[in-house]
Amino acid sequence: STSPETFACEVCQGEFLYQEVLQTHKLLHFNTSHVCYACDCYFLKTETLIGHMNTIHGNMSYHCNRCQKAFPTQDALAMHVMLHAKTEAEDEHQHLVMCKFCGIIFTDRTMYYLHMGLHNVNNPWQCNLCGKVCANVHQFSSH
Repeated sequence: STSPETFACEVCQGEFLYQEVLQTHKLLHFNTSHVCYACDCYFLKTETLIGHMNTIHGNMSYHCNRCQKAFPTQDALAMHVMLHAKTEAEDEHQHLVMCKFCGIIFTDRTMYYLHMGLHNVNNPWQCNLCGKVCANVHQFSSH
């Protein structure tokens, strides 16, 4: 029996039946952050990724400042940015810390301690800066 012609990857010697599949596979060997948020396609250049997003996925006008990934809504971008913060904290061997009163999560311990200084020891919903007493976390956060 004759095996069909295959296309080999020069990096890992993996074999593929189609040239297009090999080309996509090769992108995995590059250290790239140009990945489409919507369909996980890899690109070598930021410009190509942005062009792909506009052509294939329509209006993805919210771009991450750190990695240039594009998102359809401000909320999707905000969630993505939180992943950057979490990854950076893990990379720096820091732990995320959460305010036990408000539930706000901090990646920087200094900011956490500054925030905790806003809560009054006797009444966590009383502002230490101006003395205003709030009824709950929502009032305190908006204050």
